[in-house]
Amino acid sequence: MFTLLYTIFYFKLGLTPVQFGVLSGGTLHEVANIIAASATACSDAIDMAVIVKLTIVVMLVSVAILFGILKNRQKQEAKKGTSLPIPGFIVGFLLMSTFRYS
Repeated sequence: MFTLLYTIFYFKLGLTPVQFGVLSGGTLHEVANIIAASATACSDAIDMAVIVKLTIVVMLVSVAILFGILKNRQKQEAKKGTSLPIPGFIVGFLLMSTFRYS
């Protein structure tokens, strides 16, 4: 639904293709929706939208690792023990990404 609304936003807001790519890449959830909405503008908008979305995903992994480390410090202060400071799904994601692109 929002994908269709974004195609109207492009014409109503008077954004440049790059600005529209940043808007759609930063606010829409699915990559397919981002590409569909950005295709209204041009290939530059699609490129920018995908770059913004992938940057957000990379930052999400970094923030999840940071929160895992902080939470682990709080746990270790409460009780002594060793555990992985990174959530398990992040480790799995990184392993599968490495396996996929190697």
